[in-house]
Amino acid sequence: MDGTELRKAKGVNLVQLVAVLKKTRHKIALGPLSPSAEKLLEEHILETTWYPHAPFLELLDAMWRIVLQRNEDHALQAGIVGGKYALQTAHGNFVMPGDPVGSAYAMRHSWRAYFNFAELKAEIDTPQTVTLTLSGYADVPPVHAGMILGWAVAAAQMGGAPKATGELLERPWKSGSKLRYRVTVP
Repeated sequence: MDGTELRKAKGVNLVQLVAVLKKTRHKIALGPLSPSAEKLLEEHILETTWYPHAPFLELLDAMWRIVLQRNEDHALQAGIVGGKYALQTAHGNFVMPGDPVGSAYAMRHSWRAYFNFAELKAEIDTPQTVTLTLSGYADVPPVHAGMILGWAVAAAQMGGAPKATGELLERPWKSGSKLRYRVTVP
């Protein structure tokens, strides 16, 4: 065992994902899914409940292949939408109105509210940029990386910079072991 079976994701990560995939599967097959992933599609997801990470990744992969068409920009946009949903509901305390850089920086505290593994650190590089580094998740798939970046962009946008952007700086699936990304506020 490598420890990945102990990873958990909070339900808030699954609510919209499951809703989109339920609608999608009425039009197109999602492909083979494990019984655990199928179960997530059939049950009522509670935002505050911890769910196994592996079936969450399976559902993300279905979203990546079918809905997002394996496009990193689409994953970023999906992350922004998902981030705004979470940050407008029970997790709004991470957003600081009038402080978009501070809001993106505050995302360093958010990771453990959503996942029980890995560590997210942040650094304010300039008055307009924040760089975040996620370690302990070297097997992060591209779709999840884009969505993680999207959440930080969503925080900056909700903090007062609707034109905030994000970019992936290091992709562990290409080289290295950390996911590094930057949020820029114009």
